[in-house]
Amino acid sequence: MDKWFDQFEHAMTLLFAEHEQLLLLVKRKQEAMRLAKPQLVTDCCAHENERVQKIAELEKRRQQVLGLLTQKLAPQSTKPMTLSEVAEHAGEPRRGRLLVMHRKLRALIEQIRRENDIARRATEGLLRHVTGVMQMVTAAVGGSGTYGRRGMSGAHATVVSSFSLTA
Repeated sequence: MDKWFDQFEHAMTLLFAEHEQLLLLVKRKQEAMRLAKPQLVTDCCAHENERVQKIAELEKRRQQVLGLLTQKLAPQSTKPMTLSEVAEHAGEPRRGRLLVMHRKLRALIEQIRRENDIARRATEGLLRHVTGVMQMVTAAVGGSGTYGRRGMSGAHATVVSSFSLTA
């Protein structure tokens, strides 16, 4: 039984480490956005994707071990035990380590969610700004100086203009 608890604890430790790395990448991406470095943002996103894939693999393994622990500890159960239920069957000090690790991992995941939400809102704001600038340029080039009911420059006939330059 200790073998399964060891594997479960190891999976939790690896998950925590990967989430810490993911948080660092999210913060680096935010900094790259702040500094307007699109290539660095792209690189961060690629590395984030790699971390997310690794986390998915580790989570799959954790769930497998959790299923095996459930079979051993509660063979009549129709669903996998929760981490808290598994921890109740583990002796001290493992029980305490698992519960602390679980709490820290949840807090870390929540922090990553909040940081990603900040990056999402910043990206949306930037997109709105660029869209507005493009609308202004389109209006200036197209000769339209009015806004329609939806608050956007209306679709009007294109104004053709020319100029001549002599040297």
